[in-house]
Amino acid sequence: MNHNKSILFYIYLIAIVFWVVFMTWLSHQNGMQTYETSSGLAEKLMNLFHLDMDIEVLNNMLRKAAHIVVFAVLTILLLLTIRTGKLPLWIAAFPFIWSLIDELTKPFIQGRHFAWYDVGLNEAGCLIGAAVAGLLWLFFGRLS
Repeated sequence: MNHNKSILFYIYLIAIVFWVVFMTWLSHQNGMQTYETSSGLAEKLMNLFHLDMDIEVLNNMLRKAAHIVVFAVLTILLLLTIRTGKLPLWIAAFPFIWSLIDELTKPFIQGRHFAWYDVGLNEAGCLIGAAVAGLLWLFFGRLS
């Protein structure tokens, strides 16, 4: 690995660590905290875009979209790291495994619960992230 690739590899690796910490922090807030965070964002979006819809519907949509987005970003970062560092591809299983582990810890958090539906959203995010990374490599060649 040349010097530039080595630096890029460590940047991606650090980004993964920060992203996993961030998404775990978000995921492990109690039920009231997550509701306040998502409903506050829903209210800001409604005001910003002058949306005419039930705030609870938007709040629910944001909460479900968050599952997909955080795992898509994790998967993209991990695939960039794997490609840059020429790591074994089996490491790409981490986001899929983490999505289940993350959901399995929910019953231990006040106001949270395990839901297979949310695991499915997490896994969908992993697949979307892998597809996005694949398209980026296809259209832009070497990204690393």
